[in-house]
Formats: sequence, C-alpha cells, structure tokens
Amino acid sequence: MTHERNETEAKKPWYKTVLGILFIIFTFPLTLPPVLLYVIWVKSKQDQIVKIILTALIAIVTLVIWIPALSDNQTQTDSNALRQTPTDSVTESTSQEKAENIDESELQPTPEPSPKQKEWVNVFEVTANSSKQSETFHLNGGQQKIIYKTVGDDYTMCAIYVMDEGTSLDENGGFPVVMIDGSQEDETMMRKSAGDYYMDLSIANGSCIVELQEYR
Repeated sequence: MTHERNETEAKKPWYKTVLGILFIIFTFPLTLPPVLLYVIWVKSKQDQIVKIILTALIAIVTLVIWIPALSDNQTQTDSNALRQTPTDSVTESTSQEKAENIDESELQPTPEPSPKQKEWVNVFEVTANSSKQSETFHLNGGQQKIIYKTVGDDYTMCAIYVMDEGTSLDENGGFPVVMIDGSQEDETMMRKSAGDYYMDLSIANGSCIVELQEYR
C-alpha cells in the first residue's frame, strides 16, 4: 500500500507535489504566472477562447502586482539620487574653488618688501665744559651732520675734532671739523667713511654741546 502511494506521488506533476507547491509559494509572484500558463495551455482541456481569457487575466493580475513595485523602486532610486546630488555638487564646487584659489595664489607674484626710507639718526651726543675726548662711536659711512651749541661769552672757543679710533691728536695731528668762536648755535655737514671714531673737544671760556647724526 505504501509502495503504491509512493508511485502515485512520483507520477504527480512537480507543481502538485509538496515541494513544488512550497517552491511556488516562496517564489511568488515570479513563478506563479508561468506555472498557471503551463497548466492552462498544456494540461488543461479547456476551449481555446477560455485559455485566451485566462491568459489575459493572468497578465492583467501580474501587471497590477508588478507595476506598483517597480514604481516604488524607481521613486526610491530617484530620491536617493536627489539626496546625493546636492552633496556631490557642493563637494565638486568646493574642490573647484580651492583649486582656483591655489592657482590664483601661485600666479600672484610675491610682493617685494619696500626699501626702508633713510632718515637722520642720532649717533652720538656729548656736553663738555672743558677740553676732553669722547667715547668711541661707529659710523656707517655717507653723510653726517654735527649740530653744536656753545654757551659763554665773546671769548668762548670750541674746536671739534673727529678722530679715527686708534689715533691721537697729539701724535697724529688733525684739522677740526668746525671751529666755534663766541656763544652761538649752528650745524655743519661731514662725510666720513664707515668705521669707529671718537671726538676730541678743545674748549676755552665756556661749554659746548655737540650732537652727531648720520643719514641712514
């Protein structure tokens, strides 16, 4: 009895077996329409008109099931594309702006620092009431200006010597840059080369104020 039942099950079409039915259920709606068409046109003994009508109904039902699903997928795809497009556009725009800024900065020449304007700079200043030698000062070379002022009477005298460092007025001699008689205030130009110097002041009957400036 069991053997006959197994033979009967084996003679059944695959879509009528348990496995076939489960396969159709789990793969619906992919496999159901082809199976129905197979049954209608191969296994069924209905009239040709009935087969055509059933086929049309299956086609309509399949379209009704598939069209909304396809529409939802297309809508989701378009929505994702719209969400990604602004980000991509912003990223591309930002990258392009950075590239343009880099190109412009590379093309622009580096401005050269403007040369420093020369001016009169106070180098040395001394006040003396009697003959004396000053401390050493340095000149860069070029134009110098001695601004002086004597305080005293008509018998006041002041001789200003600018000596090279390492020399002596007593041993090497020299000529004064300026010789002042009486009480007065004035200035004179001087042109000494770069080097170290000192002042030797010879003063009588008064005092002398001397300021040395250089054009730097």
